[in-house]
Amino acid sequence: MSLLEMELSLAYHIKTSNESYISAGIQGGFGQRSLDETALRYGNQYDGTGHNGTYSSGETILPTGFVYPDFSIGASYSYGVNSNRVISNNGYDGVKINAGIGIHHAPFLKNSFLNNSDNKQNFRYIAHGLTSFGMSGTNLAIQPSGFFAYQNGAKEFTVGTYFRYNLQEKSRFTKFASGAAFSLGTHYRTGDAFILSALIETGSIAIGTSYDFNLSGLSPASNGRGGLEISLRYISPNPFGLRKTQARFF
Repeated sequence: MSLLEMELSLAYHIKTSNESYISAGIQGGFGQRSLDETALRYGNQYDGTGHNGTYSSGETILPTGFVYPDFSIGASYSYGVNSNRVISNNGYDGVKINAGIGIHHAPFLKNSFLNNSDNKQNFRYIAHGLTSFGMSGTNLAIQPSGFFAYQNGAKEFTVGTYFRYNLQEKSRFTKFASGAAFSLGTHYRTGDAFILSALIETGSIAIGTSYDFNLSGLSPASNGRGGLEISLRYISPNPFGLRKTQARFF
């Protein structure tokens, strides 16, 4: 089974003060779910030693895919006060706060291989928060965050923090140094996993990795093993550069 999604996002930002913004956005696109029926295996295709694809499955052939439109809306609030010191840890010794909510999917659209009009997407509700508190007189910033999702009775709650250390300031008058930082994080997804992560930033480019250790009821079978993720991020202009306003920080 595979899933392909293509979305286009549009957001508008309103400056409410020198330190804060309110943002609202919409997202729309489509998704496609497809099924490779030839890869399915059934019990009545067992020939005594293994699976035999020449045996009839006795099952009704399913449609191999369907396409559906998708929509989302959301809003967020951002607040930031940067340091006014000459050497300012690129502003991360100030205080930054970002919080937002979102609603995903269009519940009136079908989501079924069986053309079952009663099987539809459910709203997915999202709430998130990200903060950054710089340690005065140091290159260290503590960045707690939280994420909550709810959909049709299923819940996910993740909370934790990054510890960010500024390795190098961006050159203010030359291009010899683009700025660099290193972050270590620890997060907990309630009832499911403990997550360790690391992020290296150099100028506009950031490379990150994370691994979650399974703590759920599946841990006896998984031996605590979870999933490894690797990320690559590019931001333009350079986020280590001088900010046009005190509120431009995330």
